[in-house]
Amino acid sequence: MISDEQKLAAVIAYFEEDESTYQIAKRLQIDRHYIRLWIELYRYHDIEGIIRPQGYTNYEDSFKIKVIQHLIETGDSLLQTAAKFNIPSRETVRRWKKQWMSKAGEVLYQVEKECQSMPKNIPCDQFK
Repeated sequence: MISDEQKLAAVIAYFEEDESTYQIAKRLQIDRHYIRLWIELYRYHDIEGIIRPQGYTNYEDSFKIKVIQHLIETGDSLLQTAAKFNIPSRETVRRWKKQWMSKAGEVLYQVEKECQSMPKNIPCDQFK
């Protein structure tokens, strides 16, 4: 596992030593997307984006919805969205989006099912 100090050193190497994300990733033997995320976290949140309190972060549902709305409305990548909201992994954002899309599908299915059981004289498209 990469320590916060190693992450900060990688970001400094990128900004001050002009080392590429590819070179840093190769040196640390990790995927390059981690380096890109650390760089973006640093850009948006300075050192607080890199040096994080240890332990699990429990995010409120309202925060998750705000993140997913931003992702959908702006078209930002998972990485950009994670960095803007100081989320340490783009996979967290991907998981939230998948959960949200799944729930949205369930809601649409329920509306469709209810429409099929309604009397014909009530227009169903008002519920969509």
